[in-house]
Amino acid sequence: MITKSAVIFGASGMVGHALLHELIRNNRYESITIFVRKPMYTRHLKVKEVVIDLYDIEK
Repeated sequence: MITKSAVIFGASGMVGHALLHELIRNNRYESITIFVRKPMYTRHLKVKEVVIDLYDIEK
């Protein structure tokens, strides 16, 4: 089976949060990278959380 990776911007919002949980349950997705403004502290082996300041992308 081919595994996939996903990237989510806005995982803390209602739709992004629901999408994140769907991808976690989906065995086709091996890794999920989420970009958030504040830490969500999502604890799952598939999820990599990246905290960013959207007003200063160069950082």
